[in-house]
Amino acid sequence: MQIHNRPKPWDIKQFLPLSTPRVMVHYATLCRNIAEMSDFARRHNLALRPHFKTHKTLEIVQMQLKHGAAGVTVASLSEAEALISAWETDPSTGTHPLGKLDLLIAFPIVGDDQFTRAARLNGQARLTLMVDHMEAARSLHAFARRNGITFRVMVKINTGLNRCGLDPDHKEVVSFVERLLELTHLQFIGLLTHAGHAYGAENEAERERIARQEGEIMAQLGEAVKARFPSLPVEISVGATPTVRISGTVSGVTEIRPGNYVFNDRTQVRLGSAT
Repeated sequence: MQIHNRPKPWDIKQFLPLSTPRVMVHYATLCRNIAEMSDFARRHNLALRPHFKTHKTLEIVQMQLKHGAAGVTVASLSEAEALISAWETDPSTGTHPLGKLDLLIAFPIVGDDQFTRAARLNGQARLTLMVDHMEAARSLHAFARRNGITFRVMVKINTGLNRCGLDPDHKEVVSFVERLLELTHLQFIGLLTHAGHAYGAENEAERERIARQEGEIMAQLGEAVKARFPSLPVEISVGATPTVRISGTVSGVTEIRPGNYVFNDRTQVRLGSAT
């Protein structure tokens, strides 16, 4: 990927010598998009944890963190490994100018092979995993206990994408959290969701409905968990570029995880979440 300031007006001749395929990014627009989402998060007192999968570019991650992002969301162990590997520290201090990476792996992992990879990353970054099934959580806990470590975990909620996550039933979610708290080598952080079905919205009104529903479902579930465990901190994380500017304004939501906003492609324009 190359990031350039785009000359105005466009002159197609300047691109003819370039080999293809090639991704080129208008730098000023990229900077504006990053700054605008960061400003939105600050205005609404939200943590911003952008998705890495849109750009998979170290330079853009650094730009996002410099603009105040609290951490990074990755979609797989492989993405986490690649990002940590590229996160070079100062040999004299053993630290990075932007600090230790704070990563959320927003996809459930299973099996000792994946748990071992996560444990290795856990020592190199502040890592949070996602769980949505009690047997998988118990398996992760057993691995952590055997190895004398603790994993931070968030519970995934299905708010309509129907890919993974618990159904948004208050009793079911509270019961799941209650059982999770018994697993002493897992640290419960909060609830998260991804309203990715907003990308299939047929118009702006449908997108807005999905976004509002995402925020309200999650906020209500957060209240249900806090009613059962009043002293328990519960982060409420929502995420998808088409929804966060609405779901992120719902009282009780604490974190947003957009990804595509750095580019705002034609899909965002079609959905009315960008111009």
